Amino acid sequence: MAIEHTRTRARGGRLLTERGNVRVRLGHRYAQLEVDRSLIWRAADAVERDPNSTPHRPN
Repeated sequence: MAIEHTRTRARGGRLLTERGNVRVRLGHRYAQLEVDRSLIWRAADAVERDPNSTPHRPN
């Protein structure tokens, strides 16, 4: 959704996707989303294997 928005939204006569800082910020957010998604899957798997377990957060 955010990527679609940046492809159509212009500021200062340039599309947002033409601005490097916007692409970098979207990339960082995407990477964090994938880390969070992985953590959720690991927690769900741990609970499924042992409902009394407490998943540990990686450092």
